[in-house]
Amino acid sequence: MKKVSLILAIVLCLSMLAGCSDTGEYNFKTITAAEAKELIDTGDYIVLDVRTQEEYDEKHIPGSVHIPIDKNDVEPFKQEVVKQLTNKRAKIIVYCMSGFRSDIAVKAMSSLGYKKLYNMIDGIEGWTYDVEVG
Repeated sequence: MKKVSLILAIVLCLSMLAGCSDTGEYNFKTITAAEAKELIDTGDYIVLDVRTQEEYDEKHIPGSVHIPIDKNDVEPFKQEVVKQLTNKRAKIIVYCMSGFRSDIAVKAMSSLGYKKLYNMIDGIEGWTYDVEVG
């Protein structure tokens, strides 16, 4: 009886842990700024900046699309993404300042059905290449 109780306790604990883990329900890859640069140079990628307008104006990756995200309310971001980025199979690299907001953005976009998303985890802080101002 003790053996059965122990096994049930272990199974219950494992089930609880599995419920807390990342189930892979989001469809994106995490990349560095260096990896993003290589991909961007192929010309096949849309680059999406999700920082504030002020941050974008200060500096941004050349040719990037700007759709800011509010980490406390992603619905306006999702609505704008659907309007501006109509091809859900496009390859999209998403970045912010340091990777936090871009993580929220790629998860929101994945939930909308976007299939080829890349989160630039080190953000513009890790970008050592050319930038545009304004």
